Amino acid sequence: MKSIYTIITILLLFLVGCSSKAIKHEILEVKSETSELKTTIIEQPKPEPDEFEQLNRYAYEHYIYAIMLESDSPADLFGAAEHYKQALQYHPNSYQLRYSLAHTYLKLTKYADAIEVASIISPVDEFVYDLRGRSYIGLGKHDSSKTAFVQLAKAAPNNAVAYHYLSQFYRSTGTIDSLIWSYENLTRLSPYNDRYWQELGKLKAQVGEFETAQKAFESSLKLKDDRSNIISFVGLAEMYKIRRIVDSALITYKAALEVDPNNPALNTDAAMLYAQLDSLHQALPYARNAAEITPQDHLAVRRLAIIYYGIDSLNIADSIFTALVSSGERHYINHFYLGRIAALKDDYITAVEEFKILTQLSDSLVENWLDLGFAYRKLKDYPNEILTYKTGLTKVHNEIGKSKLLFSLGAVYEQADMYDSSTSVFKAIIEDEPDNHQALNYLGYMLADRGENLDYAKRIIEKANKLSPDNAAYLDSYGWVYYRLHDYKRALKHLKKAVSLAEDSIMYDHLGDVYKAKGEPENASVWWQKALDLDPDNKVLKNKLNE
Repeated sequence: MKSIYTIITILLLFLVGCSSKAIKHEILEVKSETSELKTTIIEQPKPEPDEFEQLNRYAYEHYIYAIMLESDSPADLFGAAEHYKQALQYHPNSYQLRYSLAHTYLKLTKYADAIEVASIISPVDEFVYDLRGRSYIGLGKHDSSKTAFVQLAKAAPNNAVAYHYLSQFYRSTGTIDSLIWSYENLTRLSPYNDRYWQELGKLKAQVGEFETAQKAFESSLKLKDDRSNIISFVGLAEMYKIRRIVDSALITYKAALEVDPNNPALNTDAAMLYAQLDSLHQALPYARNAAEITPQDHLAVRRLAIIYYGIDSLNIADSIFTALVSSGERHYINHFYLGRIAALKDDYITAVEEFKILTQLSDSLVENWLDLGFAYRKLKDYPNEILTYKTGLTKVHNEIGKSKLLFSLGAVYEQADMYDSSTSVFKAIIEDEPDNHQALNYLGYMLADRGENLDYAKRIIEKANKLSPDNAAYLDSYGWVYYRLHDYKRALKHLKKAVSLAEDSIMYDHLGDVYKAKGEPENASVWWQKALDLDPDNKVLKNKLNE
């Protein structure tokens, strides 16, 4: 049997002949889910030969026994620790013995003991900082572990372990700038790791550095452009969208869909981008794919129906929204579009029913009350239209919304020949909003058309024109009030300007009336004929032309 000295000699020769860096290699994994380091094989610095020259044979003996016990299968870590402690009695200042003992305590999960020993190791190098950092993690002292790994990064800038841990620490604390710094170093040290580039891209996007984020996502996709890296496809497309490079965004979505065609989110994003570009026909196949892939996703189905509505495929849109309602979904968007579709089909009875439901589901939105009132107006049901606006005024609390409802109420009073009520409403609006040019014009024109209070009508129409110059409708009102005041020269001036800005049968009719009043029947007939061309069923115009 070989003597212990022979064994020691062989092992020492082995140690001296190994790499000057280490006798064992370390593999560290960073678990992003738990922000913990998992050590599988522990790296240790190799003892320098001159240090062993100072050890007596008893220290040698315990040191070698410790190494052998650690190398056994299974390892006897407790026995190894005892031999390291015995060796330290003979050589108490040995860097290697202290480090080996602290490292064994770490493997035994005796973290406090590991820290106690590590605190007296000299010199302090990258291996010691690493050991301290992992021991503090075991104790749950994350601030101390962060400090140790920062020191490790300073001592060994190319040590990826430090940045691995720090990236998890800074993520958990929300320290975005330091987190970016960690990933910048990880991509520097591991430029072929697509995940690091992906994470760096997300972080750069988060702080608004969109061009840098774009480059990071591009780097990630150059390394891996398959389904496992869909996040980088999406991130890159978003950066292109933010930077208004729309063509590249579309190309990116299409490339992503080539590798993952059944991804509902990608199909949705592509559809929405085309929709934002008003390219609804191009959006349709992607929206259809998203709805077919996830038929239980009512939002995707609604998007599809909205696109069909946008391309005037009203019957298909109607059937989809109706199916959603039949499934029990009382979403206000369904009834909004069902009401609009019914109105476009001139089915105002159905439109009223849908808009009624809409006001029940969301009674504070002014648009819902205006839509319901519009449907009643088309049915010439003025009492219910009036009631709708009055009810809306009790539900809508937004001042702009209230103003819109009051305006519509004044207009329906006028349509229902309730002129005094209409005048009162518009005067109330103007008193509250002196610069509401729409109300000024409406009231002024209504008074001028009836030949009432013409001086007041002229003043408020003039103000409306100053507030909104070159408005064809307001210029028509201005010309019409001068017509009523028998100032045909000024009437002609304003009406000519109005018809130069817009084609409208009423404006043409007014201009014809002015020419007739001026004694120019031929010119009058020209403009009445133009008015009739735009409104061929107008009996009043026909009578004027036949007089």
